[in-house]
Amino acid sequence: MHVGILVRGLVPAPAPWSAGLPWAMFRVPPAAEVTIAAEGLDASGHWLEIPLRSYFHFTRGWTDRRVPETSRYLTRPGYKKERAAFARWLAAQMEAAGTPVRAVRLLRRSTRDGAVHMRSLGHFEVPDAAPR
Repeated sequence: MHVGILVRGLVPAPAPWSAGLPWAMFRVPPAAEVTIAAEGLDASGHWLEIPLRSYFHFTRGWTDRRVPETSRYLTRPGYKKERAAFARWLAAQMEAAGTPVRAVRLLRRSTRDGAVHMRSLGHFEVPDAAPR
């Protein structure tokens, strides 16, 4: 019985049963490093980097990937409402830190062989977070 439990823990289950299990955290990382970035538009019209690493300290499994890089709401198509809610939360965090922003844009930054590619995940106005 102990051997069966050990084998079950080391070998992923077939497709229908393993969909929700976090087996990806034990794989070799992909060739491209993908990170999620956020920028806030301040009152003067300048885009500021929102420090996601200061809000998300913990990593997933044995990887250095944090919650935004593994969230299905930020990495898969769709989920506009969830991204807007995340942008409002980031704006509230920035306002609490003393740097109010009036808009937040989410970006997917992938680095492969030294080349950086940026893709927009959405631009969200957050009028209740900062005065215009």
